Amino acid sequence: MLKNYELLYIVHPDLEGTTDKVTEKVTEFITKVDGKILNQEDWGKRKLAYPIAHNEFGVYILVEFTVQAEKLNEIERNLRLSEEVMRSMIVSLPEEKEVKKSKPAKKTEKEDINVEGSEEKTINQPTEEKKEALETETAVKPVKPKKTVKKEEAAKVDDTKDEEDRLKKLDEKLEEILGEDKNKK
Repeated sequence: MLKNYELLYIVHPDLEGTTDKVTEKVTEFITKVDGKILNQEDWGKRKLAYPIAHNEFGVYILVEFTVQAEKLNEIERNLRLSEEVMRSMIVSLPEEKEVKKSKPAKKTEKEDINVEGSEEKTINQPTEEKKEALETETAVKPVKPKKTVKKEEAAKVDDTKDEEDRLKKLDEKLEEILGEDKNKK
């Protein structure tokens, strides 16, 4: 049974101008085992996450193809033996049936924003019916005060009492210090 796969491989940066020859070679690896190439993209030269064989850069190429699962090992073996390819990774793609089943997520009115340049515009405003429904929902549901608000208010009252006590103590100390200074003179 044919399965869909995605191959990402990194070509040595010195071969940047001749990546066509390398892609032909990799295409040959796939077609030799009765595989079929669906899509091929050259992502260009990019910085590697870590140096590979003392190279900081590499040319990334992405290939989507179909092949029988049993033949995949031969493609991987040929890629490892190729001197032009520094690293490669093959990933199985979901079947087309699975992709078609997934529905795009519905956007809410808050998420439906179009950005043009640095300007943001809200496209869909709530209709009058939705506004009325929101108003009736909020009117029906009573708002209960939270206990945490009461605790916060109590803490503020305690803080003001503590602050007043602290200020009184500071005033007393200041008077003592000033009284001592007058006695010395």
